[in-house]
Amino acid sequence: MPKSTTNLDATERAWAKYRFDVGGMRRWHSLVAHGIDVAAVLEALCEAPIVSARLARAAGRPLTQIDVARLGVFACLHDCGKANRGFWARQFPLDDPRREHAAGHIEETGTIFYGRVGEAAWEPLGLGRLAEWGAAAEAYLIATLSHHGSPTGERLRKANGDEFWKADNRYDPFVELARLRDAAFTMFPKAGLSGPDLPDAPRFIHLYAGLLTLADWIGSDEQHFPLTSGDDASRVGFARAQARELLTAFGLVGLRERRRPEVTRFDDLFGFPTRPLQQALDTIDAESLVILEGETGSGKTEAALWHFARLLEEGCVDSLYFALPTRVAATEIHGRITRAADTLFGQGAIKPVLAVPGYVRAGSVDGQRLPGFKVLWPDATDRRFSDGRWAAESPKRFLGAPVAVGTIDQALMAGLQLGHAHLRAAALSRSLLVVDEVHASDTYMTALLKQVLDNHLSVGGRALLMSATLGADARAYLTGRPTPCLSAAREIAYPAVTRGGATARTDGGPIVKSVRVDRQPLIADPSAVAALAAAAARDGATVVVVRNTVQDALTTQEALETAAESAHLFRVAGLVTLHHGRFAAEDRRLLDAQVTARFGKHRKSRGQVVIGTQTLEQSLDIDADLLITDLCPMDVLLQRIGRLHRHARSDRPPGYEAARVVVLTPPERSLAPFLFGPRHGLGHNREGAGVYGDVRVIEATWRLLERETQLVIPGMNRVLVEEATHPEALETIVAELGWEKEASLREGLAFAHRHIAARDGLSLAKPIEALTFPGVDDRVRTRLGLDDLNFLLATPARTPFGQMIRSLRVPQAIARRAKLLDRALPEQIAVEYATEGLVFPELGLRYTRIGLTAAL
Repeated sequence: MPKSTTNLDATERAWAKYRFDVGGMRRWHSLVAHGIDVAAVLEALCEAPIVSARLARAAGRPLTQIDVARLGVFACLHDCGKANRGFWARQFPLDDPRREHAAGHIEETGTIFYGRVGEAAWEPLGLGRLAEWGAAAEAYLIATLSHHGSPTGERLRKANGDEFWKADNRYDPFVELARLRDAAFTMFPKAGLSGPDLPDAPRFIHLYAGLLTLADWIGSDEQHFPLTSGDDASRVGFARAQARELLTAFGLVGLRERRRPEVTRFDDLFGFPTRPLQQALDTIDAESLVILEGETGSGKTEAALWHFARLLEEGCVDSLYFALPTRVAATEIHGRITRAADTLFGQGAIKPVLAVPGYVRAGSVDGQRLPGFKVLWPDATDRRFSDGRWAAESPKRFLGAPVAVGTIDQALMAGLQLGHAHLRAAALSRSLLVVDEVHASDTYMTALLKQVLDNHLSVGGRALLMSATLGADARAYLTGRPTPCLSAAREIAYPAVTRGGATARTDGGPIVKSVRVDRQPLIADPSAVAALAAAAARDGATVVVVRNTVQDALTTQEALETAAESAHLFRVAGLVTLHHGRFAAEDRRLLDAQVTARFGKHRKSRGQVVIGTQTLEQSLDIDADLLITDLCPMDVLLQRIGRLHRHARSDRPPGYEAARVVVLTPPERSLAPFLFGPRHGLGHNREGAGVYGDVRVIEATWRLLERETQLVIPGMNRVLVEEATHPEALETIVAELGWEKEASLREGLAFAHRHIAARDGLSLAKPIEALTFPGVDDRVRTRLGLDDLNFLLATPARTPFGQMIRSLRVPQAIARRAKLLDRALPEQIAVEYATEGLVFPELGLRYTRIGLTAAL
């Protein structure tokens, strides 16, 4: 490692980093040394087999050593703007007159390329040499100067700050630029050799921009690249060795080499024989996009992990991102994937990252955030860990993990005009992107996902989409093919694997179940619903009740606590409770674990009732004897039915040996009132928003349940989904009921949401120099209409379930009812203890055994 000094004379050199240690000792890092650090990391990334293959795919030709060297030169110059004398002056104390005209280093660089300073900087910066590398030289410069996470073309063209490039008798910016230029070409001598122009494909330049941002992040880590205080003589050799070591340690490269060679078969990984649906993903071919459709409980998660293992073995990917629709689902699946990673790579060798904001978790280890964006890991003291947890320390790094499990939002941010989107897209390009329950995305999110897939596949990435209930219209949109007619859609194979537009049938899971549908007009009667559940519990049945809204779940829970015996109520930490999305993340882990233990495959208890919302229908391993559910869209209903008789068992109580679902419907056989206001999660407001806002789909589902009183799963899945969601089926309902205004509303919303997605999306096919990301006031979202509020607590507080929380997330629905959205609120709020739990007086909210609600 280069010698580090405490040289105080930093004022005559361009610097990139400046620190004052305890005691006032000054350390600094020269602009040259930092350029070398970042260039070394970029070079190591470009030489990694998977990254090199992605760059070659984006370029349309193999990369040469000359290409990599030239990219290294650009990388070395990435902070060239810090040579301006305004930035140089920032080393001085605030009261020093030399700091009077301190400046930044991005916009001030624009005058070199677009202003009057350009001619004077041409030779010192080597712009003439860069221009010889092809017509895209300007695009590469803009991409290089966008390393803070957003395209800088518009800012650079303002060409501000001519005065910052003037020399005096103490500091000459152009001398420092020449010093940086010479270091770059000395480090990369092959950059000056004759060779083809650098690729001008926009996708290649976008990918380079993301890799450079990642390289700058790693190369700026002072623990691994310590400040030199001007002692730069041996920096190139040190930086190259350090870069190669860190990329492997962080899990950014070389995952294939860490796989245990004895894991060669499916049963080696999971300990049980493969099923036909899982065997269908054993074959690896050239198709980058695969769609796997199978009923809930058929083993799609294991199929996806085996597909990843096979792709890794074949050298097609070097990482995995497993995306789910909700935080709850991600947290549940994370444990399963951690266990699989232990088998595939060795116990604790690779710790899958839980890519959910608010968590700092890798494998089974939770880190603690410290000031200065640092993280304390209880089992690692020197941060030289090699299990991939580096990516867990910041949400911007999540997609850089060797294995990560999180929400779909993290993947969507790689395709949105958001800060660090290029970093995310570049990191994701190494991965098999698995999107589970892809049917759960709305129109806006599906359009964003299509953009992410287009970007990802265009540079050679791999993707696997999974669903139990994917409709033909959605499948056609995601694969870029026309929607088949309803009669053809009904005949599409199921369960099935789709590759390259061709769908092939595969056998499903071991269970074929016949489910009796019992329609009851009780959706508006929580007491009657509670009575049904309580009666079944007295029979010894394990009962799951799924309501469409939290409010209906709460009123049903209240009624159940009166109607049922105490022993039949769901408890966590000794407290009677229910399951929905308005609990703190720390408590949700307890709730999920208890639901799985008491209602899952290995449950021992009988006569239990749990009430919840959609949080019960996704990813939790629930095996109910009886399911009671609100009327909902058919694809959602099939997801819920997947929690009914999920596993074969011989201990079901008398009368519950056969699967039965009670579907709660409105008391009147008409959905017309729901066109003018939502009720029980059905219907929409004037803007068309609602939990299940498309009343046409609800009507189609209701009709199917009236016609089909016995559902055979999975044999009927395809027909049920298509007849409830296919455009032709919905057109028939519109014509029969005269719902033309409703159809126009839904079509208008779909058009608007796709337009917003197109406006906000990041297409790698567009030139980077033409891009300007929205400002902080023009918010770009992964989900429309979700503006949850987040607060820090003035003091940590203990929840009724015994967990310590340090922050509070307030869902938009509660924030709106509490009239918080239009109020000026503090970032840090007070918390008080009350008899039943916690009270937040500034918000008018309380947190008790039933979750976050309005204070009384």
